Amino acid sequence: MNGVMQANDPRPRAASTRLLRTGTAARLFGVGRGVLVPGLFLALACAASLSASSDGDPLFVPFASAAAQDPVAPSPFASPAELAERFTTQVAPFLEAHCAICHSGTEPEAGFGIDAYADVEAIVAGEVLWRHAAERVRRGQMPPEGRERPDDESIENFVDFVARAARSAYDPARGVDPGRNVLRRLTNTEYANTVRDVLGVRFDAHAHFPADNIGHGFDNVADVQMLDELLLERYLEAAQRVAQEAIRWEQMGEPTVRPISPVEMEGGRGRDSWRALWSNGETGAYLELPRAGRYRLRATAHADQAGDELARMELRRGGTILASVEVVSANNGAPDEHEIEFDVDEGGEHWIGAAFVNDFADKANDLDRNLFVHGLEVIGPLDPPRPTALQERLHALVEGERNDSKALDAQLVWLATRLWRTDPDASDIKRIAKLVPKKAERDEALQIGLAALLASPRFVFRLEDDEARDDDVRDLDGFELATRLSYFLWSAPPDDALLALAADGTLVEHDVLVGQLERMLDDPRSGELARNFGSQWLQTRRLTKHDVDPDKFDTITPELLAAMQRETLLVFEAVLREKRSIRDLLDADFTFVNDALAEHYGLPRVDGAFLRRVSLVGTDRRGILLHGSILTANSLPNRTSPVKRGKWVLESILGSPLPPPPPGADSFGDDDPAQFTAKTARERFAAHRSNAVCASCHDILDPIGFGLERYDAVGRRRDRDGSGAIDASGTLPTGESFANELELIARIRDLDRDARYYDGPSLIRSVVENLLVYALGRGLEPTDRPTVGHVLERLDPEHPTLHDAIREIVLSDAFTKRRTRAAQ
Repeated sequence: MNGVMQANDPRPRAASTRLLRTGTAARLFGVGRGVLVPGLFLALACAASLSASSDGDPLFVPFASAAAQDPVAPSPFASPAELAERFTTQVAPFLEAHCAICHSGTEPEAGFGIDAYADVEAIVAGEVLWRHAAERVRRGQMPPEGRERPDDESIENFVDFVARAARSAYDPARGVDPGRNVLRRLTNTEYANTVRDVLGVRFDAHAHFPADNIGHGFDNVADVQMLDELLLERYLEAAQRVAQEAIRWEQMGEPTVRPISPVEMEGGRGRDSWRALWSNGETGAYLELPRAGRYRLRATAHADQAGDELARMELRRGGTILASVEVVSANNGAPDEHEIEFDVDEGGEHWIGAAFVNDFADKANDLDRNLFVHGLEVIGPLDPPRPTALQERLHALVEGERNDSKALDAQLVWLATRLWRTDPDASDIKRIAKLVPKKAERDEALQIGLAALLASPRFVFRLEDDEARDDDVRDLDGFELATRLSYFLWSAPPDDALLALAADGTLVEHDVLVGQLERMLDDPRSGELARNFGSQWLQTRRLTKHDVDPDKFDTITPELLAAMQRETLLVFEAVLREKRSIRDLLDADFTFVNDALAEHYGLPRVDGAFLRRVSLVGTDRRGILLHGSILTANSLPNRTSPVKRGKWVLESILGSPLPPPPPGADSFGDDDPAQFTAKTARERFAAHRSNAVCASCHDILDPIGFGLERYDAVGRRRDRDGSGAIDASGTLPTGESFANELELIARIRDLDRDARYYDGPSLIRSVVENLLVYALGRGLEPTDRPTVGHVLERLDPEHPTLHDAIREIVLSDAFTKRRTRAAQ
């Protein structure tokens, strides 16, 4: 671009050097949650205290208008030559005449110096600043009072140029760069899903490992995935545990005896030598059994005999009666010994007990039947471990192979291909095999080898080839592409079908890749995209841990919060699977409820705890903005928060997060006690807008939040807040007004019209950018904007779907290519 500029720039260099010095604006693009925000026109409003006027004029109309004024343009993007020519003939003279006197030199006004912007490319890099500058010019706030006002045509040209220059950053014709390479580690969810799918082991990675950090809104972003000493130790421990569960082997010798003494028993009355049961009852203890298998239970007891029957004792495991035996020995003899073998289906804690079941008493003759248990013992396991399904598959793989070394190599190759997600080198397999003792049994060797595979960085990290190449960019190989695809859509490793196509090299072909994408989205495992992407994008993942005031909202239970959370994910999944418009997330006329959630919402009754689809036609609810999950997660424990709700809409839905509040803004926060005397939320938050420090942001946040005020802090419909009637009207940052929550939803839905993906708040752009962050595992950078533009241009503007957005991301260079070491 600079080359084009120099070739076509007729200005004397002396005139342009004045606009070229510092280059800090480019750092502004990775704002908020790491998503590119061309609509973040408010960042500088707060950061530099360039507050908007209070005349009620819509803040961001000119950029929308610029698009609307050119309805016949074949592309929303101006050509580099056109922009360069307009910069030279219109913009540079405009800046020199009207801006340079205040915004140049070493100490420019408000810290905004135009010296840094000598060409179109520099303005594109500093689009946030320039959008705000253009807006202030359009509104008549700049040049300041007392300076000569530019004519209307010059202002219109300047505002239109800034809008088109900023939008041009998204032009795919600029060339798509796959972006910065990152080293990604498996998240806890991905770790658990991987050992489940490959090894058949259920492992609670969230309980065993520290919580994943969050970066740019997601837990799979490489820049925040730390690997400290604690986590490394946990990985090594987990490798051993998972390997032992997946490959069951143990050195068979004398079975272990696990005694339960009378002192350890519960139930009955005890002495050191026995436990007495004077009436029908049970005594015993919980015992840890190491694994599934066959065990022997041995019990010793004597009895006081009375009546026509001998004392009867039942031997029990949990609620299961293993045997019913007669106890012959009386108090003056040696105790009876009884044994029974039994099976357990899984290891863990089991109740082992002895019960007295035929109590008898003859008080007239002073006769009483009683049972005295001297001890219980569990011996075992008595049999070898039962092979797991994985073991049986690995045994079948080498059936007939007599050479133990060759058999182990073949089994390790099978495992490494799936766990390391690549075609392993023979040298790597040999290195793993050398860890196995020479005289190890086959399953012992396999268990040791598997633990080594799991402890390898090749399992924990999603490695891609980083060898030096001549080219700056290379295509991913089949295994690398399969890995990106499966963890994006399934949060899990490639399955055998994907691995087969990776191995034969056909997965990288366009039609094959599209076919696999369709297959994987149709698979139930794509529900992980809703659970892991959807819950983090919409910020509902921690809803079940949200603090709700139990005194004020006594009907809220953990189960109800979980149902709210599940409702939102099911709607997201329905929009994806049914190829509905992304905009249907906002105003879907259906939802999913169970009995408790339907009652909470005041919907017609449904039966049972299972969430089922219901119609919202004829009700006052529509879309995810009115879901209990969203409304509750963005409230305080005891009341609503228009600030939190407005911020959530701007950040998650419209992709336009605000910067942190300026110093001094905290004194007008949600918890200011002075607010509690006000009748309604609108009155409570009037202080935000009366304070100049806060108004520039709260004039944006609060009206959106007010639009959701007819729903309380746990998402129930209401018409009054305390003693006052609720006014749910407001105005969007783009100027559109609304009277209530349904009109708010409708206005947000319409923001993406007229090519405004690039020019302002946009649900569609927000979805695409967040999907890209999640898919690539990194925050987006200026070089990613052509990729965003490419995806947006490929969507049907009338019916943009999650399905199509995912497809275009998967087919993009950012997903299918990577920079080589030479290009880093």
